[in-house]
Amino acid sequence: MFDHARSVWEQPGFTVAEHTTSPPVAPAMIDAVVVHYVGASVTSDPITWLRNNQRYYATNRGYSLGYNGVVDRDGIMWQVRGLEFRNAANKGANNTSVSVLQLVSGDEAANGVQVARTRRFVSDIQRWCGRTVNVLGHRDVGATACPGDAIYNQIR
Repeated sequence: MFDHARSVWEQPGFTVAEHTTSPPVAPAMIDAVVVHYVGASVTSDPITWLRNNQRYYATNRGYSLGYNGVVDRDGIMWQVRGLEFRNAANKGANNTSVSVLQLVSGDEAANGVQVARTRRFVSDIQRWCGRTVNVLGHRDVGATACPGDAIYNQIR
């Protein structure tokens, strides 16, 4: 389901497990995969992006990055919370969804390998849940412009 485990990018003192008390994802509860975007400029190095943002969240917000996974520009799925911890990216829908972040800058569209990898992730989640789940943009579950118009149009 994930190409790289958290252990590839996490740093001591800033691990997901140290900064969340979230329970595991419950497959019987999941009805959607929610797609997010960064909405800002992104470094080309996903490990640097993950480390910097995890450190920022842990230091300034007191909790872990909220995504279950992140898809980089090379179509690689990075485990963030994985399925061991419920996501914290879909306020009001965290119990019934998993989240995936497209690592793109601003309002650009996900590239072909990101789209393909996200589709594979959705298929993996559906197999794991044993049924079809919806694919939604973050704006479908919250008051936000995320995942930007370009990615939202790709979802639709």
